[in-house]
Amino acid sequence: MGRTDPEHLDQRRSTPHMVNHRTLRSCTALFGELRHRSLLLRLASWPHTCGGDDMDSQSSNPQETPRTFEQELGTLAEQLKELWVTCGGPAYRQVVSRAPDSQHLSVSGISEALNGKRLPELNYLIALVRTLLSFQDGKPVHRDDRRLQPFRDQWRKAKRLKQRRRSASASPQPTTSDAAQESTDVRQPAPAEASMPVQSPTPQRQDSSPGSAPETDRAAERKWEAERAQLLRALRSATTRIEDLVDALYDRIPDNGHTLGPPWGSGALAFSPSDDLIATGELNQVRLWDSATGRPVGEPLVGDDSHVKCLAFSPQGDLLASGYNDGTLRLWNPATGWPVGEPHSGHDSQVQCLAFSPDGQLLASLDDDGSVRLWNPVTGRPVGEPLAGHESRVYSLAFSPDGLLATGNIHKVQLWDPTIGTRVSNIIWDYDGVVTCLAFSPDGHLLATGDNSGSLRLWHPATGRSMGAPLGNHTSPVNCVAFSPDGRLLASADGSTVRLWDPNTRCMVGDAFNSPHPVVDFVAFSREGRVLASSGGSSPVCLRKTPTDWSENGKVLEPGKRRRKGMSGWLSKT
Repeated sequence: MGRTDPEHLDQRRSTPHMVNHRTLRSCTALFGELRHRSLLLRLASWPHTCGGDDMDSQSSNPQETPRTFEQELGTLAEQLKELWVTCGGPAYRQVVSRAPDSQHLSVSGISEALNGKRLPELNYLIALVRTLLSFQDGKPVHRDDRRLQPFRDQWRKAKRLKQRRRSASASPQPTTSDAAQESTDVRQPAPAEASMPVQSPTPQRQDSSPGSAPETDRAAERKWEAERAQLLRALRSATTRIEDLVDALYDRIPDNGHTLGPPWGSGALAFSPSDDLIATGELNQVRLWDSATGRPVGEPLVGDDSHVKCLAFSPQGDLLASGYNDGTLRLWNPATGWPVGEPHSGHDSQVQCLAFSPDGQLLASLDDDGSVRLWNPVTGRPVGEPLAGHESRVYSLAFSPDGLLATGNIHKVQLWDPTIGTRVSNIIWDYDGVVTCLAFSPDGHLLATGDNSGSLRLWHPATGRSMGAPLGNHTSPVNCVAFSPDGRLLASADGSTVRLWDPNTRCMVGDAFNSPHPVVDFVAFSREGRVLASSGGSSPVCLRKTPTDWSENGKVLEPGKRRRKGMSGWLSKT
């Protein structure tokens, strides 16, 4: 198990890098708390009209058996299925593409709602219903349409029972009203905001003392305005420090790159999506690095004598998954270095690939025998049985931005709905070779695949059509591919050679460069996309700068300004 005693935890907390990121997380958490409390104040000052007394009342029949949350959730799912069938049973991808730009639906979210896997947020549900109704009407549906009301009513029934069940094991917390939750933007609230406890009493309306609420509200607003000003100053300071870390990392890397870590390892590599941590596998341990200083952060994360074969950060960066050659998986908290739960066994051979779903609710693992399993990273338990029906061995996997799981097989790429564990389609069915690696672009409009014959191809995932001839002339099997976070660059590796591509022009950007690794097994971009890390075999991790500007034919341009997109927008540095 990992080193979890207080002495080692104190050493981690004393690391300067961790202090910077802890400061940013604290500021972000405080920002979420202030937003939550401000919304509660506004709700408390509103008249309590249409408060749903009828929704909260018990059944008029005292002998009727009370319904459970699962039953009400199932009823909601049946309503949605009936509507879906009535509207022609459109493919989930059609529903996603038909939703207006402000309504961010996903294939996995639609599947979960129609199959009663999870209760969606009310605004997400209404967006889904409006989009389905638009197939029937042939035009957009207004949110005041009377056909939406049965879905709102059923959602409230399920939500009320869910809250009552939680209240049995948790103290009551103030919650926002249904009307406030149903906004024009259906994106789910960030976890830091949704789960932030209110640490000071929330002002409430004092109906028994007329005239007292306005004074309380004004005093609270003044206090929160002061807190907000303090928060913004702290956020600006934290943002500056994070941007300085990115600049420090970029400036410290020589043009020909440099190595990170000891001259041994297992090749496993992952860049954190939320900060500048790099995770590497070193024999039987995982090491975290401060990418700005090149120094290790805390003690190694040690499991047992098994070797680390692959690593993956969750989308929020709050979990790190590691796979081992004995078929086990482990979860870690990268902020503390503590293990999360016990090791998980479910594979008969070494784990060669890990991937989190975009919402962080699922973890997919692939072993050396081609078996694919899904896990709940919160509980650490497997979700269902291994995926069946591949028709041939699986060599690679990746999640699409809309939550579907793609697997690379012999001659094909298959698409799966991970929420129910069934295959959706073969998006590529006549591939010439073994799909050894694959990656989706951040917007989901492109799929990059590499194969054992050295071909790198781009595809349109929705149609399965190839986007032209293979890119470049790779001389050996393509082992790994990765898109930069902004989608402007695509990295590929064959043998010891690493190449960068512009996926729009299909041209190689700059010259190919040789890595110190005999075979490159992993490539990963930093959070800002300005640094590319590569690793493989028993060699150390190699870090290289990525170009910021290039011509249409891929020639790297000498930038007069270095551009990057930070928390405060597009910034330039001379």
